[in-house]
Amino acid sequence: MGVRSPERMVDKVQNRALRGFLGVGIHHPITALETESNWIPARWRVRMKVVLYWQKLLIRPDSVIVKRVINCILANNIKVEWVSKIVSIFDKLKLGRSY
Repeated sequence: MGVRSPERMVDKVQNRALRGFLGVGIHHPITALETESNWIPARWRVRMKVVLYWQKLLIRPDSVIVKRVINCILANNIKVEWVSKIVSIFDKLKLGRSY
């Protein structure tokens, strides 16, 4: 059994709640339920929040310490886990290196 991400576990709870609210069985496609209820999967919401936070960080003035740290990380290609996750999100969304 592999490690499960928190987003996946939240998605499972959300899917179970959707099935309960809509009164359908476990074999009903989740995509149809999400479309019907206008719910967004947790993993998408998390990615959306990360991209919005990243955008907020990038438009900050250069005098802010967080902005200077990010510029240093990007300029020196330093491996930082959360920056790597942001890069992977941009790659998955096919946005390129627009930072």
